[in-house]
Amino acid sequence: MANFKDVAQSSVAQAKLRKKTSPKYKALNHFDEFYGSVFGNKWVSMKTALLRNSKYVALVNNYGSPEETTEYLVNRGAHCLNKLMEVQQQYQDENPDVVESSEPKDEYNSKLERISEKIQSDEISNLYSHSDTIPDKIELSDMTLQNKLEKMSDTDPNKFEIDQSRIIDPSLGLTTESLWQYVPATKLKGMEDWVPESMHFSYYA
Repeated sequence: MANFKDVAQSSVAQAKLRKKTSPKYKALNHFDEFYGSVFGNKWVSMKTALLRNSKYVALVNNYGSPEETTEYLVNRGAHCLNKLMEVQQQYQDENPDVVESSEPKDEYNSKLERISEKIQSDEISNLYSHSDTIPDKIELSDMTLQNKLEKMSDTDPNKFEIDQSRIIDPSLGLTTESLWQYVPATKLKGMEDWVPESMHFSYYA
């Protein structure tokens, strides 16, 4: 008969194994591989901040009594971001040497550009794997649209057929059948009986 302690240890080991192979941990490993190469050493602290519990924010209405509301929230354990920023600014002014020099944004942009260039070069090599000439960059152009425009320019505009089913006859009125049919506003066509502006405003007299 197996010992209860051994069974408990084996069940704990199996639970840990299932925990490591769950979709959540697979996604975390994927993020570590991808974002770790982008952000470098800063990714560890960024990941820790993202995995922390959500923190709620209260926006004080300035048209009410902001001092009283702020004092009430602070007494309940809230932190005023304005005061925290003032303390941080004061600390940076007093200790300029201690403040770490932040990495410039150009370095992040260059990393992202290198990743996008690598992805594009991989796509080009996959597309032109069996050919000898591999272009440096893929030129994107909509050939189908250009061919359609060329065909339309060659044809005579007088030969175009008008869709007569879209024309609304005013003598029919608003019937149930016409209300059930959906007609887009861009395709709506009417008969050539326009109402003058003077007659339109005479209805309000």
